[in-house]
Amino acid sequence: NPDIHYEICDLSGPTAFQRWYLNETAPGMDVSWVDTSHYVGKPDLFISTWALSEAPSFNAQNIMMREFFLAEHGLLAWQPIKEGFPQSKRFDQSIRLLENVNILESPHQESFYAFW
Repeated sequence: NPDIHYEICDLSGPTAFQRWYLNETAPGMDVSWVDTSHYVGKPDLFISTWALSEAPSFNAQNIMMREFFLAEHGLLAWQPIKEGFPQSKRFDQSIRLLENVNILESPHQESFYAFW
């Protein structure tokens, strides 16, 4: 939507890929790039697909302590609690405490999805 200003907040690696993609597919789109460690505020939309349950504990904790989950709308995806991703347990427990969040489980328990 050309009438909307987007703020994309991510780690530097994914941000570089996202910036390239948006420049190729939507040149001139009004986008600000924000480092997650400096973001302050409540977004209108928060999307995280597997990043928080796979991120190093420090990064995931940093995001979970901020108000990202208070966004008006959100879409999250994460894998079940696994030995290789110890932070996925904390993330899973945090998401299940949120109010007004619908949680779906994939048929083979490979992923969970939350949306509001």
